[in-house]
Amino acid sequence: MHQQILETPTQAPSGSTPSTRRYDLDWLRVIAFTLLILYHTGMFFVSWDWHIKNNVLAEWMELPMLWLNRWRMPLLFLISGMSIQFLLRKRSSGAFALDRLKRLGIPLLFGMLVVVPPQIYFERLTQGETFNYLEFWATVFQFQPYPEGNFSWHHLWYLPYILVYSLIGIPLWGWLRSAGGQKLTAYLAEKAQHPLWLFFPVVLWHWAANFVIDFPTTHNLIWDWENHFHSFSLFILGFVLGTQDGFRKVMTHWRVGALVAAIGLGLVLTFGFWFPEVKWTARLEALYEFLNTSYSWSALVAIFGFANHYLNRPSKVLSYANRAVYPFYILHQSVIISLAYPMTNWLWSPELKFLGLAVGTFGLCWVLYEFLIKRWKVTRLVFGVLFLGKRIFGQRYYDLRIERLHVRNAERVKRAILELDGLFIKIGQMLSILSNFLPETFQKPLEELQDKIPARPYAQVRERIVSELGQAPEDLFARFDQEPLAAASIGQAHRAQLKDGTEVVVKVQHMGIEATARIDLEIIRRLIQVSAWFYNIKGMDYVYTQVKLMIEEELDFVKEAAAMEKIRVNLQDEAGLEIPAIHPAYSATRVMTSTWHDGVKISNLEQIDAWGLDRRALASTLLRAYSKMVLKDGFYHADPHPGNILVQSNGTLVLLDFGATGQLSPALKEGIPKLIESAVKNDTQGIVEAVRLMGFLAEGREAEQMAEKMISAMRNFLQHEVKLEGLNFKDIEVNPFNNSMVSLIQEIGISGITGTVLVPKDWVLLNRALTLLLGLCNTLDSTLNPLEVVRPYAQELVQNQQGGWLGFVRNLVQGTLVNLLALPDDLLKTLQKANKGQLEVRTPDIRDGARLLYLAARQWLMALLGLAAVVLAQWFLRIGEPRSAQYAYGAAGLFGFLFVRAWRRGGRIFKDMG
Repeated sequence: MHQQILETPTQAPSGSTPSTRRYDLDWLRVIAFTLLILYHTGMFFVSWDWHIKNNVLAEWMELPMLWLNRWRMPLLFLISGMSIQFLLRKRSSGAFALDRLKRLGIPLLFGMLVVVPPQIYFERLTQGETFNYLEFWATVFQFQPYPEGNFSWHHLWYLPYILVYSLIGIPLWGWLRSAGGQKLTAYLAEKAQHPLWLFFPVVLWHWAANFVIDFPTTHNLIWDWENHFHSFSLFILGFVLGTQDGFRKVMTHWRVGALVAAIGLGLVLTFGFWFPEVKWTARLEALYEFLNTSYSWSALVAIFGFANHYLNRPSKVLSYANRAVYPFYILHQSVIISLAYPMTNWLWSPELKFLGLAVGTFGLCWVLYEFLIKRWKVTRLVFGVLFLGKRIFGQRYYDLRIERLHVRNAERVKRAILELDGLFIKIGQMLSILSNFLPETFQKPLEELQDKIPARPYAQVRERIVSELGQAPEDLFARFDQEPLAAASIGQAHRAQLKDGTEVVVKVQHMGIEATARIDLEIIRRLIQVSAWFYNIKGMDYVYTQVKLMIEEELDFVKEAAAMEKIRVNLQDEAGLEIPAIHPAYSATRVMTSTWHDGVKISNLEQIDAWGLDRRALASTLLRAYSKMVLKDGFYHADPHPGNILVQSNGTLVLLDFGATGQLSPALKEGIPKLIESAVKNDTQGIVEAVRLMGFLAEGREAEQMAEKMISAMRNFLQHEVKLEGLNFKDIEVNPFNNSMVSLIQEIGISGITGTVLVPKDWVLLNRALTLLLGLCNTLDSTLNPLEVVRPYAQELVQNQQGGWLGFVRNLVQGTLVNLLALPDDLLKTLQKANKGQLEVRTPDIRDGARLLYLAARQWLMALLGLAAVVLAQWFLRIGEPRSAQYAYGAAGLFGFLFVRAWRRGGRIFKDMG
């Protein structure tokens, strides 16, 4: 109906059928709205109150409409609840709320102002009004509610209900997707596999509402409590159980029995239709309502079961109808009334009029949809239709539109980053090089952040040089160009010439960059604090401390010069690589002078190709240099974005800007080979010890257990769910919404991960460098497999740590033999304990967990029995048996006491477990 239930995504949550589109839900949606159009067409011919009536009624239509009316709206609320589960897997809560307002709010407002008024206009004409349509339409904008006024949502009442349910339920949706919510969902899905649990609770719940909540159905959203009780509970039920595979299976299994029950109950319900003169006692009325509710739920189970069994398959007709159904819903009742008004006094039979009206309604809705609604962006917006340009205008039109969208979004990001200035420019520089993640059209505008950032005035540069070196540039240098070569986040570079004729580059920090950095770091700190509080994440202060240390080191040019010189010495034997020399006499904390080297940015592929250079060779040279720096020397250049790497005409690479350097700590150097060895041996405990040695694992047994679970999930993820040929992420094939890693993250949550995993500053720098490096290599040659270049250095690292390959193999065989020899003895001890009845299996908190689950089940049972007792008491009062009602109220009180007792005991256990 609304866009929420028009989009049945291809991914399903944990516990449901993975990566399979629910075509059965698509079919049900289309069928439900087809029946809705026929139902509203029939309203023109029956005795029930409606906007206009035919001159001759056909009361025989009331019976099938009565049967249909019992389950058509519950069906839509259930489907809507199922779709919420899918939508939230692809959107944050904020994005979800905005999407609902756009997909539901805009069509609702447009419908109330444009689509619905013709219905009220023709109704007013039947009441004797004589104004023309423009005169009438002006009264709509007086916003006086119908029926006194002419402002209403009429048949669109479903949209505000779903909109409100979606928005107010956001906290509930979040909890239901958490570990606790998933456990509850799985528990209910398991219970629902029994036919008694499948039928009885839902039927009892909605039957009780007819006695406890005595409100008429108004569709005015505010005073419509009984309708809310039924609709919202079905909406939640759809969210909780609708996507569970077990729930689908049990509906499919019981579809025939449910259909037989629905037909039988439907026949029983015709008793009240065919014999209206029967005197309805309180007992008979209660029985009738119970059977009514039972019929509705039986019909729904049968419908979902048969749809899942027979309709869960794609179709071109379904694909088209699935997109058209929302505009058809918005239009149909106004079209029906507009066509029916002139037919009112025709001499046709009701059956012939019904046929003509139905065909005309479908035909006119199709014409409006095909030739008006889907042709223009504004009409698609007001009718809640997704973008259809690709289907209408072809793939080329769609691709061009997407390219323009990427460019526009990249320009917006660039403007925001330039406005923020300071440290945020580094974020843009990283985005600009992620060619293995981002579209090329998105990258291009961001490449200007590498070296085309607006420069600071020369007066500030001169002032900084004087304050740092004690002399003005014109006194220190034979020539100093006032126009900068490039500007970056913390400084800018100017070309100059020493008095001995040496061409140099003078890197000068921006005036006030220290204060800007402090402000930016404070912003980052507060954002981290808010995120940590909002998501209940521990250890985020540690992340901020690492980032702060990294930035402070980058602001010190003395350290940068020393790092530059150290790496230049380490790489002096590497062919095809140059690092500029430092001139200490012209350098200080905020100013650094190095030798000038010609060249173009490594991302300038046109010039590289014009020189006839081998891109793969350039990428390999870069990878070899970083492999030596990281895996052999343990000290590396940590900022390899294109503005910091030049290519000369002879193919030589020049590394620039060593403000960000990283040093592999002894723990990391020792832990990497142990990690590799443990991975080869498939030794989870060894992997845990290695990552703890490297500084990635928090202290405590709980963190260790969590790490073991994460490692097992990662191993399964890499072995069975990822197709990885190299390190080009565009070629990785993985299900992004349904895999073991996503399921694990949903189970343990962000706070569980951050409470287990620590991120040392060493790794922050290394990860950043590797990300940028892989992006550059992919830009140069997307077919290159970096692993082939890196492998020899990794092998050498392992050999050095393990005493060569012989030592590595010896340790591997030794560990395997020890485990093998110890196995019989361990097995014998275990069997002896089992034989003596002394075997004890310890699982942390399993007893408390079982007690908590038991108490939760008791709470639910006590609440259900209490509700049933209240219903019985109300029933006894209605039939004039107050003494029985007192006993029932007493039982309700007892059940309420037992519920509170179980709830308090469960709360204490939960607190102790936390």
